[in-house]
Amino acid sequence: MGVKVEVQFIRGIPSDSEDSELSDDEDQVEIPISTNDLGTEDLQDADSDPDDIPLAQLFRLPPNTRFFFSKTDDSISWKQSTTTRDPQENTFLGQSDLPEDILQIHGAYSFFKFFFTDQFLAQVVEQTCLYSAQKRPNKPITTDIKEIEQFLGIIIWMSLVRQHSTRRHWAAGTRIPQIADVMPINRFEELKRFIHFSDNNSATKNTDKIEQVLNQIRTACQKIPFEEHLSCDEQIIPFKGIISLRTYNPKKPHKWGYKMYILSGVSGFTSNFELCSNKADLTLVPGEPNLGAASNIIVRLCRPIPRDMNHKVYYDNYFSSLYFLAYLQKLGTQSVATVRSNRLKGLDIMSEKDMKKRGRGAYIEKTATVDGVSIHAVQWYDNRIVSLISTFSGTEPITKARRFFKSENCKEIERPDIVAVYNMHMGGVDLQDSLLGLYPIKLKSKKWYLRIFFHMIDTVIVNAWLLSRRINRQLNRNENVSLLEFKTTLAQDLCWVGKTAQRKRGRPSVNSPRNSPVPIPLNRRCLENRPTDAMKFDNFGHWSSYTVNRERCKKPLCKGKSRVKCDKCSVHLCFNSTNNCFKEFHCNWKVLSLLEIYVCILKRTMFPIGNTNFFLCSE
Repeated sequence: MGVKVEVQFIRGIPSDSEDSELSDDEDQVEIPISTNDLGTEDLQDADSDPDDIPLAQLFRLPPNTRFFFSKTDDSISWKQSTTTRDPQENTFLGQSDLPEDILQIHGAYSFFKFFFTDQFLAQVVEQTCLYSAQKRPNKPITTDIKEIEQFLGIIIWMSLVRQHSTRRHWAAGTRIPQIADVMPINRFEELKRFIHFSDNNSATKNTDKIEQVLNQIRTACQKIPFEEHLSCDEQIIPFKGIISLRTYNPKKPHKWGYKMYILSGVSGFTSNFELCSNKADLTLVPGEPNLGAASNIIVRLCRPIPRDMNHKVYYDNYFSSLYFLAYLQKLGTQSVATVRSNRLKGLDIMSEKDMKKRGRGAYIEKTATVDGVSIHAVQWYDNRIVSLISTFSGTEPITKARRFFKSENCKEIERPDIVAVYNMHMGGVDLQDSLLGLYPIKLKSKKWYLRIFFHMIDTVIVNAWLLSRRINRQLNRNENVSLLEFKTTLAQDLCWVGKTAQRKRGRPSVNSPRNSPVPIPLNRRCLENRPTDAMKFDNFGHWSSYTVNRERCKKPLCKGKSRVKCDKCSVHLCFNSTNNCFKEFHCNWKVLSLLEIYVCILKRTMFPIGNTNFFLCSE
């Protein structure tokens, strides 16, 4: 049996696309693709849906290209059976608790630095300066880690406070102080133009521009112990610019964009991922079989999973095959997947007409031995036939599912255990997609790799937030915050921790706040913007200034009023002969024991506060 696909024309990009003209000649890499790169076995698994083929491959497929499915293999014998899932045999043996060094991470800024280390940011600084010298040798830019962090903080702020254009965040009337006070607009656009992650002269493939970022995040994600239940699925990064990595799938909400394959836990935490390139990665390590282009994706994603720990992996029918389930089972990893009927070799499938006669909730289970591994196949009729295969779950125990009928308002039907297990644990990637869609970074750029970089920043933030909740759950701490609060705190810390505002040189512009025609109400009480702990205790740039009006001291439990204000924290604090709230407000007293305080007072000397460089003088 064969499926014939003939490529007659290539659909053009709509003229009204927001990215139709966002192409950059210097960043495009054309790599010729030959159909000989994919073998017949690879096409059998990767071509079942022509819409899933990368657009760059469709460009080069000759007319009358045929894809063939292999004939049924009678060597696999299926027998009627009833399998009951035994929790004792499938007990998870892996590490579920987080290690001690991970438990010590606290605060949004520290979680972000776990994924984007100073070593990685130093490499970004080096490549950014190198790229600016290559493109503009007469006036290259210089930057540092702190400025790159401020650049990232501004980008995160822009995802929370949406404007019609980037410059509106600095314009009069729509000015956002959290953004405009950190960096001038010209400097921000200059960094956005030249930010780079690798040397163009050493690039060998089209993904090298973003590969360093992906490797850094992937390495950090794999330091976290894998969850027991993992799901694999694809993810689309929306993009309509001209680039060979872009794919087109009319069945997706975002039809144009980059495709990524994600390995995620049920909590939505991304443990591994892979960017889909226009050329299938058939690189196999010793001991790995070539299971086809689709199944090889899951093989690569599952490499970091510890063996023989009874991890459970869930995936859909695009990746599934009988031999792939057998391969994972030999590694000590169990799996459940939906499967296409043409991949169930030797199985006499009951027709949909016969299943419909038995009514909704009808099911049938058969078992076969594939490469020495017992595999259970279950067909269940709901609105239509659903086929699933597993190495540890079958039909028993039977549960109930509520369904609506035309004749009756609601009715319960039988649901096999394999269906319930699959529905319970398959939504990890979908959960992550929903979290990424809450406050995405939608900053436009002509450079294709920046779209991927902005998406990975969102992924890091979601992972950091989920990791903080997992730590609080393990330590029984009630300190969970919403994703919005976490992202707001992170943006503020990236802009101000260890940094000061960049002062704009030259005369004030017409659009400066002091020349703004918008009147500022005098009697309106604004909400206070309190600094975060990471910002208070960074011991950098906390200068005092004297104001005309007295305001309430912001130190807890202090009811005094003061004219002294911290320029960085933007709060009033007492600073007089009787009270020194300014010093106490910026000291991390939580990390000091009573013995340390007593000893230091006796010695009348200087001593460190926590992990910062702040020193307190006893008087």
